[in-house]
Amino acid sequence: MVTAILAGVANDPKGLLNLFGGADAMIESPVLDEILEIVRQRERAKVDADAKVATLREDVSTALEARFGSVPAR
Repeated sequence: MVTAILAGVANDPKGLLNLFGGADAMIESPVLDEILEIVRQRERAKVDADAKVATLREDVSTALEARFGSVPAR
């Protein structure tokens, strides 16, 4: 049950805080700090992946323009 709850809030760090009663109710806990760090790492990885996709799209568009001329708008 706990795993299901934490998995449900994995993409929403504020949801994790709310699960434990909000920021004011949080205690110093190495376990909770570790969970929050995992969530932060996942979010950073997602942002990095999105940036890589955007860069690849630009590179493909540039290559197509160089080879075939202007690329029509999507």
